[in-house]
Amino acid sequence: MLANKIVMLMFLLCVFTTGALAYGVQSIHFIESKSLDCNRVIDSLFDYVVKFEPTEIRIDKSIKKDKILNSLLNRADMMCFKQDEKKSKYIVAIILLKQYLFHLKCCNQSYDLLSMKEGNAQKIIDYFLLMTQQNEYNIEVLSSQKIVQYAYHDGYLCGVASINEVLIDIAKQEK
Repeated sequence: MLANKIVMLMFLLCVFTTGALAYGVQSIHFIESKSLDCNRVIDSLFDYVVKFEPTEIRIDKSIKKDKILNSLLNRADMMCFKQDEKKSKYIVAIILLKQYLFHLKCCNQSYDLLSMKEGNAQKIIDYFLLMTQQNEYNIEVLSSQKIVQYAYHDGYLCGVASINEVLIDIAKQEK
């Protein structure tokens, strides 16, 4: 009887260990595939955002109307943005710069981005807060104009031609 219990215990130990190992392998495979998918999404966003043209005052609505951008952002999360910080910084900056330029062209003013944290705009705004080391709970308003100051002072962004083109358009519009 004791021998049967020992054999049964060894059998259960073997089953659970094998299952745990198989689960571990699946988990590692999932993490690797998620990482590869994040790289593809960030690369696609990096290539696409230069084509983004805001159409609404609210950034969440502008993003939602752009089916390709919205679809790509649906597949990205904060971990994806953190995997390639340089590309992510560019993605967020160009989207926000273009949105601010739209604000100037349509209404000659900036708008509070915190009030627009819905849908995929939340990811863009949250990452911008991370980039600028701000906490939304410590600020009352996040002006859409804030990205201009950030882009001018960021060593990487101020050296990117497409960023500079939008900054020049913004400077012309602000006059």
